[in-house]
Amino acid sequence: NDFSKTLGMSRNLDKAIEQLKNAEPVKTDLIRFGADGKPGVMINTLGIGFDGLANHETTQITWLKGPLVYLMAALKASFKSRAVRFHIQMDGQEMEADLLMITLANGTTEGGSFRIAPMADPHDGLLNVVTIQPMTVLGLLLRLPLFLFRLQERSRKIRFHTCKKIEIRGMSPFAVHADGEQIGLEISTIEAEVMEGAITILKPSG
Repeated sequence: NDFSKTLGMSRNLDKAIEQLKNAEPVKTDLIRFGADGKPGVMINTLGIGFDGLANHETTQITWLKGPLVYLMAALKASFKSRAVRFHIQMDGQEMEADLLMITLANGTTEGGSFRIAPMADPHDGLLNVVTIQPMTVLGLLLRLPLFLFRLQERSRKIRFHTCKKIEIRGMSPFAVHADGEQIGLEISTIEAEVMEGAITILKPSG
C-alpha cells in the first residue's frame, strides 16, 4: 500500500497495530478526476504517459513478485514510451509541452519504492504535478534511480508544480493509471481537482 508510506505507517503488522492505537484522525484530500469524461476518485497518484504504461506492464509480468515487478515494468515501458504533445491548464495558467510523463500526486510514493513526489502532502489542499521532458531511453534509465533515492530534483528534465485544478489534453493518446488501477492505454483528456479534506483517516501520531 503505497499511500500508507506517505502516512508513515509501518509495514510491520505488530508495529502498525501499535501505531493505530495512538493514531489521530486527520482530514485528508481526495482527487476527483475524469478520463475522457469518465469520472473517478483517487487518493495517491494518477500516472500519465510513461507512468501509465509502466503500470500496464506490471499486469503483464507474472513471473516476478514484489518490488522487482515494478522495476522490470519500468524497464519495459522505457523502451515503448514516446513523448506526447500536451496542452495543460493549471489553475487557469496554460502551457504546451512535449512530455514523456505527467504524474498527479497526492501521496509521495508509487510502484512500491519510487518516491515520485517526496514533497507531496495529502493534507495541504494541493495537487503535486511531476513532469518528465523527452529524452533517450538511456537518459530515462539513468534517471529512474533518482526516484528511488529522492534525488530527482537534480535533473533539469524533471520538473515540479502544484495546483488545485488541472486539465490535460494530449495531441495523441496516452496510457493512464489511477492508484495503480489501469484506466486505459488510449486516453485523450484528463481533468483533476482537489477535494480538500474530503475524508478523515487515522494517521500515526508524530
